[in-house]
Amino acid sequence: SVSETDLIDLMYRRRAELEVGTVPHEVKSYLGCSRDTVFLTNYSLTHIFAQHGDHVSSRDLLSIPEVLMWGLWLSDKRRHNFAIVSCLVGEARYKAVVKTIEDRRSNYISTFHRTAKRQTKSLLKRGKILRKAW
Repeated sequence: SVSETDLIDLMYRRRAELEVGTVPHEVKSYLGCSRDTVFLTNYSLTHIFAQHGDHVSSRDLLSIPEVLMWGLWLSDKRRHNFAIVSCLVGEARYKAVVKTIEDRRSNYISTFHRTAKRQTKSLLKRGKILRKAW
């Protein structure tokens, strides 16, 4: 699990990356990656706060492991080394994008933010379901 202390350490570069969960087998196969571990980097964390900080807090980021575990996974038609996951956690609906790097050895959170139900419906039109939400 991810703690607020972990996120603070990442934000202040006391650590290079943070393990936040895993991709399901279906997503691992789609991405062609050798490992299922997903990491969050300082770069991605900075991007998330810069682009979505008005509606995403560090408390929201603690939901990333749940989103990865229980969410609806979709392919990204435009970028084949990316997969999208959407999940309702409590009252909040989140979307995360996971990227596998070129050597296919590592997976990273590219972005994470809140979404509306209609945005999830839109995603379904643009990507193939890799795994349904649990």
